[in-house]
Amino acid sequence: MIFEAVNISALKYFNRLGLSSVQMLEPDKGCAFLEDVTAFIPLKGLIEGGLILTVSEQLACFLAKRFLIGDVTEEEAAGCAIEVIAEMTNVIAGNALMDRENHDILLGTPVMGVTRKAAIRSHCKAVCIQPYSTPYGRLQCIYIGADRKAELAGLLTIHS
Repeated sequence: MIFEAVNISALKYFNRLGLSSVQMLEPDKGCAFLEDVTAFIPLKGLIEGGLILTVSEQLACFLAKRFLIGDVTEEEAAGCAIEVIAEMTNVIAGNALMDRENHDILLGTPVMGVTRKAAIRSHCKAVCIQPYSTPYGRLQCIYIGADRKAELAGLLTIHS
């Protein structure tokens, strides 16, 4: 399944960035709360839906410092954190898709934003959530299937 591939890709990518102590958590039951910084990438083709990477503010800044080249101050990292998380989501999703035998799923343009604990209340049957804990904060990988395309559009409207 694509969601498993995304989670494997995310763990490999974070490990390359020096975030090796990532602990898998049990998903919460009920509605999912987004962390502080969130990126959404639509999927089209064989699988329709979207991938979300949502991270705490502290973790977003840590990842931005690791992602950017050269000496980066805390302020500079904070200023680029949203764009960095969007790019990381794109890389993680792209790497997960490249491992597939068939290249029958396309990535859309990432949508990013500051979400500060906004909730996803989905009636979608195809919602997969995998939360993680790190020394720098929490992150979650979320897949939402497009069995309800209007709901996907609503998520973007509410949380973008």
